[in-house]
Amino acid sequence: MLIGALALAGHAPAAWVDSAHERAAWIPGVRGVQLAVTPEADAAAIARKELDALARTISTHRIAFVRDVELASDANVMLDQLVGEAARAVSLATTAGVGIEWTAVGTNDDPGSDAINAHLRALRARWLADALASRGVSSVRTAADADEEAVQARQRGAFLRMRFDGAAH
Repeated sequence: MLIGALALAGHAPAAWVDSAHERAAWIPGVRGVQLAVTPEADAAAIARKELDALARTISTHRIAFVRDVELASDANVMLDQLVGEAARAVSLATTAGVGIEWTAVGTNDDPGSDAINAHLRALRARWLADALASRGVSSVRTAADADEEAVQARQRGAFLRMRFDGAAH
């Protein structure tokens, strides 16, 4: 060890490690720094980043319907995937210290009047919210009929939207 050297070792937050070398020079008599500090990952920031990515992918997974609320053959596989992703999101939200808001959104294809299509979107959103609740994903609200993404989807289906910390996804 050098005389006048400050030896730092252990674990510390990444931001602290980044500034420690510079700040150590402010200490009178310190001529050098031996920095052996492992930066700790900011778990909350990492969780928020993963949540952001998950929020974007969750809404791309569509539950398909043949007609009304009759499921397409692969719908249960997609529902199981949504439930798994929602559970992962809840875990990440706990780490990040944020709350999650879930919205089930129903969609329709082109045929039918505006009134019939609005009714189908509402039925499909309610079906998805109920299916998720029965599998442990609680507090899923349904989208208002004026949801632009639902109106423009042009397919018989439903999807889940996730919001956290005031950010829309």
